[in-house]
Amino acid sequence: MYDYRNDVINLMKSTTASQQSLSQSIQALDLIVKVYQDSLKQKPTLEKNVKLPAKKSKVKDSQKSKSFPKQHHLNEQLHSNVLYVPQLDFNLHHKQVALVYAQDKIGRIGQKIIKAHNGQVRLLGNEAKETITSAIAGAEIVIVVKDNISSEIYEKLRKYHQEKKLNLFIAKTASSIEIEKALYRAENKLSALDKINIKYPSANLNSLLLASKGQQK
Repeated sequence: MYDYRNDVINLMKSTTASQQSLSQSIQALDLIVKVYQDSLKQKPTLEKNVKLPAKKSKVKDSQKSKSFPKQHHLNEQLHSNVLYVPQLDFNLHHKQVALVYAQDKIGRIGQKIIKAHNGQVRLLGNEAKETITSAIAGAEIVIVVKDNISSEIYEKLRKYHQEKKLNLFIAKTASSIEIEKALYRAENKLSALDKINIKYPSANLNSLLLASKGQQK
């Protein structure tokens, strides 16, 4: 994972005596601690390594290859007082993002993710297929959670995208990293769907500072 130690030192050096500066620094440190704690949860203990059967070694190798920290439990993420910890480094620069989904919990976590990356949120939950195109009008980015909406709405939005009537990007599932990846591709004008050759930048101190500011507005 990203080494935050030097960044923490620089953060403390740059913190002024103002209440806002101190508050933002504390929020950023809180996010750093959460990322660090999550990374520790992924590392098996020596005892577990000794007991692990040889036939399961492939599973262990695949776990090591994951580049993103384990996410907090969904209930914790949805809590209004809990800040979302970003996994990728990018800035939406106040772009208006329309998130199309069905379940309320996806809208709540999606709102946190978009705000964490400095975007403006337009939530479109359970929108009817007859009104979906008018509902997304004016949005600079449209993110659809594919496995959480009807096929009729998905196909309608995909057709509009092909006709270049909207800037559509697709999260295959409702997982937070899938939504973040779709937002990253949107900001960097990449493909609507995820591709194996896309390299996503891991979150760093700047990402956490941005997240703390965006979610506290």
